[in-house]
Amino acid sequence: MYYRLDGRITDDSLDGLISRVQELQPFEDFHLYIRGEGGEVGPAEAIISILDNVSNTNNVTIYVYDFVISSHFQIFFKSRVQNKVILANAHGMIHKESWELSLVEGAGFKPHHKFMKEYISLRDTLPELKSLVKLTPDEIKRYKANEDIWVLNERLVEMLEYNKKKTLKPYITIKFELSENN
Repeated sequence: MYYRLDGRITDDSLDGLISRVQELQPFEDFHLYIRGEGGEVGPAEAIISILDNVSNTNNVTIYVYDFVISSHFQIFFKSRVQNKVILANAHGMIHKESWELSLVEGAGFKPHHKFMKEYISLRDTLPELKSLVKLTPDEIKRYKANEDIWVLNERLVEMLEYNKKKTLKPYITIKFELSENN
């Protein structure tokens, strides 16, 4: 089965993936093509969880094409799916996650920029990111400065090689010994 996760990650894109995954038969191949400008953190985390669960019973392959930015980058690198492919000319961008708020006048919220500054300073996602991809010293510096880090295809491939070493599921070998009583 083939599915394309394209565009901004929202509850609607999560619902679309859920619908498609529910059609899967056990052990059926599932090919997910992703591209997009990022989106909401919550639905992206749910998508990662779904892909990890589906990969327990199905052969899942995630393909990156064109560009993966923010949440799409996280889905690709954070999922524990073993088969990951970066197609030619794909590029990506990572940055610190942020929240978008819809503020209602008189609700007593802090101004959005002040809230974001506090949120970014309190939420340290760098250790988790470094466990998924190997960042250069310059990329770490830029990430800490809350800058966007753009990576070209060759760099994405380097990140994927590191990622495969860090996220591959260990295989468990069970040894049975037969005795004359069996």
